[in-house]
Amino acid sequence: MATPAFALGFAKAAAFAAAMPLGRARAVPRVARVAIAVVLAPIFAQHMAHFDSDLGDLASLARAALLNALQGASVGLCATIIAAAAAAAGELFDAAVASQTIPVRDVFGESGPIAGLSATLFGWFLMGAGGFDRLVTACINVTDGTPHVRTVALLGSAFLQIALSAGAPALATQAFATVAAALVARLAPRINSLFLGAPVASLLALCALVIGSAAFVTAIAGIAWRAATAPTALAR
Repeated sequence: MATPAFALGFAKAAAFAAAMPLGRARAVPRVARVAIAVVLAPIFAQHMAHFDSDLGDLASLARAALLNALQGASVGLCATIIAAAAAAAGELFDAAVASQTIPVRDVFGESGPIAGLSATLFGWFLMGAGGFDRLVTACINVTDGTPHVRTVALLGSAFLQIALSAGAPALATQAFATVAAALVARLAPRINSLFLGAPVASLLALCALVIGSAAFVTAIAGIAWRAATAPTALAR
């Protein structure tokens, strides 16, 4: 197995495993990503046997390994951009329930409970509904090139649209609570609207989450599937 094809396959598999979304980042041990890379390396190597004749020196092998690592990372990152919408939507609900602004931190890291649940559901759907297999197939089919700037821009736009649509109820509850508190403060100046708006927003956000729980779970499943299909544009 100590062949140039296996070395290239491991380079692509390692970069792919390091960049691909697996739910909450700190909930997945690093050894699990290493195991994924080791398991996928022989599979990727089978599709790179034709490179053996073109790699006559160490410099050529190093360039090919770097290119394959970039290709593997590009597939994983394309999926991660879309996958982040799941945790971002959960963060919108966390912010609405807590009546606070969204903190600046990794959406797949130490986030709130709803964002953590969203990321966990995403990982479950990705691994259980064939999304991971589709990502592996996309990574195998990428034989040249890396993501174009336009591709990254489209993925970023898709991330914003998906996150905002999934977290729209949380935004709506915060907006309604803010407007209601402002009206109360206008009609009854002696009432402190700041203390009135926060509990109203929290209650409405929880009610919206409970009532629309089935739709929210369905949205997370849709995000997992879109994340699995996002890198297919690189293989064209």
